[in-house]
Amino acid sequence: MATGSFSYGMSSYGGGYGTIKIELSETKSLIQGVEYQYQILGNSGPDNTYVATAERIQGRLFLIDNNFTIDEKDPPFTPGRPIVIYVPGTGVPLLETMITNITPFEQESKQQQTTFNTETINQTTGETLIIKVYDGSNLRKFNGMQSIPINEFIENNKDIPIIQIDELSTNGQTVSTYTSVIKNKFGKKGQKKKKKKKKKFNLFKSDSKSNVSAKSDTSNTFTEIKGDTDYNIMIDDPDNILGKFWEISYIGTPPPPPPMYEEEPIEPIPASFPPAYQNSNNEGVEGLLTGRKCSNCQFFEAESGNCSKWNAIARDYYWCAAWKTMEPVIAQPNEFTSRISQTSNSEDELYNFFIERVKDPISQEPNLSNFLSPLNALHSTYNAYLYGDSLRRMVDSGNAYDFDNVPLNFFFTDQDKFLSAIDFINNGGLSEFDIPEEEYDSVQQHLCTYTLNKKESSSLPQEFPQSIIINLYGNFFGSPINILSQLDFTNAKIAYNPSRHVLVDSRLVNYESVGRLHIDLVKPSIRERVIKFLNDNSKDYNLDNLSSVKFKQWIADRSFTSERWQDLYNYLLTISVISSTDQQLIELIQNTLGEQLIDNPSTTILPFQTEVLAGEESGV
Repeated sequence: MATGSFSYGMSSYGGGYGTIKIELSETKSLIQGVEYQYQILGNSGPDNTYVATAERIQGRLFLIDNNFTIDEKDPPFTPGRPIVIYVPGTGVPLLETMITNITPFEQESKQQQTTFNTETINQTTGETLIIKVYDGSNLRKFNGMQSIPINEFIENNKDIPIIQIDELSTNGQTVSTYTSVIKNKFGKKGQKKKKKKKKKFNLFKSDSKSNVSAKSDTSNTFTEIKGDTDYNIMIDDPDNILGKFWEISYIGTPPPPPPMYEEEPIEPIPASFPPAYQNSNNEGVEGLLTGRKCSNCQFFEAESGNCSKWNAIARDYYWCAAWKTMEPVIAQPNEFTSRISQTSNSEDELYNFFIERVKDPISQEPNLSNFLSPLNALHSTYNAYLYGDSLRRMVDSGNAYDFDNVPLNFFFTDQDKFLSAIDFINNGGLSEFDIPEEEYDSVQQHLCTYTLNKKESSSLPQEFPQSIIINLYGNFFGSPINILSQLDFTNAKIAYNPSRHVLVDSRLVNYESVGRLHIDLVKPSIRERVIKFLNDNSKDYNLDNLSSVKFKQWIADRSFTSERWQDLYNYLLTISVISSTDQQLIELIQNTLGEQLIDNPSTTILPFQTEVLAGEESGV
């Protein structure tokens, strides 16, 4: 960014020491010097509306409220409370975030307007940072940057084919627009953009009922680029070179580290979650009643842990204020149901599927039923079915005791039996094992996970693992074949009940024999599910052609949201095979985990044609 000078000032407050500084976990969309009304979520009554001004102090934005005095007239709210800030002059929410600190505001030396040039800022409040932008839309933010006139910004970056910049609200709505009128070296002006290319810059699908762009206001024109504000920077590369990028440098401050989980594993909390997302065991939290947690919320997806409300992987024992009671779901047939073969008839060839494939490696006697015998009550009394990953591994190894000790997954055909099975395990009904430490209420929930340790007095054979993990799933009930139809991966569509009800997707054996992973249903958790499958298996897998296209398309549609997404997308365009042996790919996918996802993005046209091999759907 070229050297220049600009000024910023702070408003004068009559409250003196009687002014508080409110620190927020998020300040995006706030504008320095603007007065906002705000409310504290969970409080009620006519006195729950307050007024404060956004001011920047040492590169960070705070709310300054002169209506309160620490220790004399304390504010009726504390750090840790959720806050909603409104668009000035309206009742429209602009930002929902969390109060992280409240301190007295010392005003000395801040009332005088001060002028800096960019070298001074670099020495006192920031450093040179660089963002990359690519052809198409780029959702970007200039962290901790002082405002700069838009014409100066465009002139400083005239080598970049910027045609338009939209300022966005927290939900992706356009609040103001700048269309380039400066002719760059490519000979283009923003307003000359051809309509047929406009689709390239759409953030959301135009036919979506939730499409916020339909409510966007493009009549407002902004005159400066501000720090800590979301922008869609639209680039039109005249050469259409795949993977090409440009760099924009600015003086700012690196973004603060993301909030971290306090429980193991210690890792960043996904950015999509609201500030109120927290451990369900916390006490004194308004709205957090005993028993409420992600695992029994209607937005929780049991197979992956994905929260459909916030598009992120949630921990089952956490909670947020969006929690809603889940209802039992009766699985319905879909387009993949007919692919699943099933039988309870001893005359059918499929009846002996596990007898022929899962055996003791020495005696060659079938051993799946023997392995499941200590869990027999789950099958015989509560009609549980073993299914998915562990069962697939047993078939692959040919030995029921060789399943990489992954969790044993069970679904139930009846809600009452699922709830009764929870009570049964809580009360020590699995007599070969110690009573598990985990205890669940017998209320409807997506998932209950138990760690079962063999008793010292156990009669189980020596080869039986000392400890196993079992997952009881309550997300779907009904016919077993319909429940299997809801799974995303063909490779997981295998189930067994020792009453000799056998279910296997007709494509599974062929896919497994050649190490191919096939995606039937693309769910919001596809990224996490693919990376887990590729990482956690003892043999190598590739996505088949059709699944590769599905996965690349899903990534492409979200590539504009960050540089990490774009890096992953660009790499996917350079490879023909998505494989568990590609460590660079694994790392690039992992780099995007935890980043915020958007709802219903527009479709990005992949810059190539992919031909699906003949016989692909049959697993050949």
